[in-house]
Amino acid sequence: VDDPLPVFKVFPRQQLAFDFVKSCSEDVHVFAEELGDDGKRQYIVSTLDEFWNTYRSIQAEDRHYYEVIEEGAACRLYFDLEFKREFNQDLNGPEMVEIFIEYVCSHLKESFGIDCRRKHILDLDSSTDTKFSRHLIFHMPGAVFKDNVHAGNNLPRSLTSIG
Repeated sequence: VDDPLPVFKVFPRQQLAFDFVKSCSEDVHVFAEELGDDGKRQYIVSTLDEFWNTYRSIQAEDRHYYEVIEEGAACRLYFDLEFKREFNQDLNGPEMVEIFIEYVCSHLKESFGIDCRRKHILDLDSSTDTKFSRHLIFHMPGAVFKDNVHAGNNLPRSLTSIG
């Protein structure tokens, strides 16, 4: 079996990246890179191996990437949890994350019978000195949602209304 060809291509707009994905025979993903504090992004289409090789060579404080899930695509449950440290000095971010995970896992068990354990959660820390930021991806066996809309609609109101 041939190894997949490396793919790593940068696009200025998300739609161009997804259009390129449709032309690829390799298993590729779209990632967004935040270019500054003004919300500007560029989009990268890459194989996971090629992205990882590039990502790990970047200084930790400069790693501002996330995977973009195409509208209508199946997805795992995921959350971005963040707050500015300056305005929330009394908050214990790591403790809040653990409480949040327990709450979500309890809901998944009660509502869907899904066995959710801490080991099933990919916990990515993008925190800086100014911002607490964690990205949680729930990788429970056999638990994938039809798309982002279904994932959001199947969460309790108390969770989706957290400010």
